[in-house]
Amino acid sequence: MGARVDQENLQAVVRSLITQIVNRDYEAAVRSCSSSRLSADDLREVIRTYGCKLIDLPEHAYDRLDVIEITDSNPPAWSVHVPLWSEEEGLSDLTLQLTIENDRNQWNIELDDLLVP
Repeated sequence: MGARVDQENLQAVVRSLITQIVNRDYEAAVRSCSSSRLSADDLREVIRTYGCKLIDLPEHAYDRLDVIEITDSNPPAWSVHVPLWSEEEGLSDLTLQLTIENDRNQWNIELDDLLVP
């Protein structure tokens, strides 16, 4: 059996990253990740091309994050897909894909992708 995820801390980590993206502080978003497959310019371009203004997720959306444990990962890690919300649509088609690991209570984020799946 794998490591149990601390939902409250995981949600706080995701919330912080989402706030940076919603505030269009893409450089800070990328810096806050231990690694990123996207640059700040990549984030900016994907969101510009999508054409909607991103907003903070409603509180209930954090309870519905798609969190899947990565088996045999040391330290424990989870694949996390975060459906984003926009002013125009509410729940949008954009999904932020992350890998989040918990190394001795240090939460590390890998920004994997931002896309319309």
